Amino acid sequence: MSFNQPGDAHPPVDGALQAELSCPAECTDARIVLVTGGAKSIGAAVARRFAANGDTVVIADKDGTAAAELATSLPGKHLAKSLDVAVESDVVSMFEELRGRFGYIDVLVNSADTADRIVPAIEQLSKQSNTSWMSTLPAPSPARAKRSRLCARAA
Repeated sequence: MSFNQPGDAHPPVDGALQAELSCPAECTDARIVLVTGGAKSIGAAVARRFAANGDTVVIADKDGTAAAELATSLPGKHLAKSLDVAVESDVVSMFEELRGRFGYIDVLVNSADTADRIVPAIEQLSKQSNTSWMSTLPAPSPARAKRSRLCARAA
């Protein structure tokens, strides 16, 4: 499966390499895949897709119980880790453990995120009458950017 497929939504551009427009061959070798924020929502969907492909998935999430439940529900052998991506020492420790166990990681999916602030729904609705709904979303912060890079750096 590829998100870069030819079609009406994204017609070919003159000079584009044909390889960019064709579907890649399905991977036949099992990979070691780490999905942060993998216990729920988009992260869980990503973990399920890799598991369905025969890959070994490491599901890392703040909710270690939910990560373990998902890991045991998937076909094959998968690993669940309780991890807060905002704690650098925990990220480094987990990667050291994974290197010792597997030797390497083929794929890293950074799906974990933490909110900088939560805006109650009632506040969002009251603001929407005067301003666009976008104004209720938290602005990107350097702290959020740092958290998303910790795992990539450790990998």
